[in-house]
Amino acid sequence: MSDEDQYDVFLCHNSKDKPEVIEIAHELIRQGIKPWLDKWALRPGLAWQPALEKQIEKIKSAAVFVGSSGFGPWQSQEMRAFLNEFVERNCPVIPVLLGNTPQQPKLPIFLKGNTWVDFRTDTEAMENLIWGITGKPPERKPKLQPVIQADDLSSEKGVNYTQLRDLLAAGKWKEVDEGNFSCHPQGI
Repeated sequence: MSDEDQYDVFLCHNSKDKPEVIEIAHELIRQGIKPWLDKWALRPGLAWQPALEKQIEKIKSAAVFVGSSGFGPWQSQEMRAFLNEFVERNCPVIPVLLGNTPQQPKLPIFLKGNTWVDFRTDTEAMENLIWGITGKPPERKPKLQPVIQADDLSSEKGVNYTQLRDLLAAGKWKEVDEGNFSCHPQGI
């Protein structure tokens, strides 16, 4: 088996979703992932079923794309073959919801038990798809909140929040009437 024949992920899709799947395939290539896509891998003039069988037997993972058109007839066959083959080999079959997938997609019962990648709402969908393919989780950097210095609490309207905080802490601030506050004269 040559390096040309080795792929990281089989892109199982309904032909009606091919344009969006091709976009994802291009991004996977940019990320160093080698996808198997029928349009790129099947040689015209040759029977395509043996080529699919060959890939199903040796490929490391499969991404099963679901769009607004649901499953195509051959896509359903491919997906079932991957589920059967990959149980023995412990390879991931990744359900991938495309951007146009209905809110509650109808997934086959054996596929819906696998963790999804959702391109409809997840801003990290591509990173999660790559994680499913490679087994390497993405580096997640925590979102940092801006730090407010305790000594620099003033507003653009001239309110010194540092002084207000200190007055509240010292009990030198009282409510005069609903929503209006006043400073105690003593000790200021």
